[in-house]
Amino acid sequence: MLSTTHSTIAPGGPAELFASLWRSDELLIPWSWAGKNVFLIRDPEATLEAIRNPALERTWQAEIIIGPGVLASPGAAWKEGRGAAKALFTDELVGEFCDSALHSLEARSGALASDAPTELFEHLSRIALGAFTRYAFGSLPNDAEWRGLREVQRVAIHDLGKLSFPRGTQASELLRLQRSCKGCAAQADRVIESLLERCLQTQGTPPDFVRHLRGAEESGALTNSTAASQMRNLLIASFLTTGILLTNAVREALLLEGFWESLRDEAEGASPLDSPRSAEDLKRPLAAAAIDESARLYPPVWLVGREAHQDTELAGSPLLAGTIVQAVMLFHHRDKEFWEDPLRWNPDRYLSENEHTISAGNLAFLTGRHICLGKSFARAEATLLLSELARRFTIRLVDGATPLQYIDGLVLAPNEPIMAHVVPR
Repeated sequence: MLSTTHSTIAPGGPAELFASLWRSDELLIPWSWAGKNVFLIRDPEATLEAIRNPALERTWQAEIIIGPGVLASPGAAWKEGRGAAKALFTDELVGEFCDSALHSLEARSGALASDAPTELFEHLSRIALGAFTRYAFGSLPNDAEWRGLREVQRVAIHDLGKLSFPRGTQASELLRLQRSCKGCAAQADRVIESLLERCLQTQGTPPDFVRHLRGAEESGALTNSTAASQMRNLLIASFLTTGILLTNAVREALLLEGFWESLRDEAEGASPLDSPRSAEDLKRPLAAAAIDESARLYPPVWLVGREAHQDTELAGSPLLAGTIVQAVMLFHHRDKEFWEDPLRWNPDRYLSENEHTISAGNLAFLTGRHICLGKSFARAEATLLLSELARRFTIRLVDGATPLQYIDGLVLAPNEPIMAHVVPR
């Protein structure tokens, strides 16, 4: 489960430990971590039950060790943020987001297609970030803003990833990481202030995105967080997970013989992109299937934690308040129970309507009350960008099919540069 034809997960991380525990036949596999009672959910139905159980609240590993809210809002603040942001991510607004994504791609095309090999993850993450900042703030990030957010990305992927199982972590290292995370939050806030300043200079008033979140704070809808912290959460998520998803889809599409050319043919035969209104209006099923298959095989958010805030029951077993359960979507997504030849990247799976059914084998965007707020936006954005990249560029990976190593910290992300020659058509 830790290796596919074109990838391997770095040893020594949580996925390796989970894989050893996964061999158990127990529905809930007991273990302990950082002084907490923990159950690893082995049973697929119990995973769905845990994600939907109102007595189980969202948590993540770093919060337990270095404190809540280091880069995202915990608990009640997270729920408030979802409520405040719902109106900003409706299906009716997907078209506007796609327009912003196209604008971001066009703005970065020159830098992407340089004479020297290009680092795909960096460029595609910046394009994904630009889709969000233009939608939310009316402008794209400049070089200085991107450099600051790259540091946020590095800390979230590499530094916080080391904390997944900090049994031997020194107090001095934890303190350093606490300071680093606070610095990242401050850096993200400075980027938001810079984007807002440009917006005010051009249109004189804050964008709807900002006014809506500020209104939620002023009305009391945000009592456990602030409009600024919610903007930070959305900003970081916009380029971290979507950038990973798009990068994985591009790489796998290039490695499957003839697939990049098929994506190009589909894009050239599609309706003009004057005003896409929804993911369905894009009418690019092959690109959409490639995105969904990449989300299955390489889910950026590859495990989720839930903490019981009251005594409850899961899979017929009692859970005491304070107990943590871990659902590992990565392993369910690679389970033969759900997929034939599960370790192979095969977009054809998603060209059938049946493969969009929600199950433990298809939880890249979660489900129920914890479903990803930006699911429609992320899928439509990544589909459109993948399709347009194939239409506009010929791309060749420098390392070809050499297995890529991933790091399995807070997200499942490339642990090394993905270099490619990118040539405009």
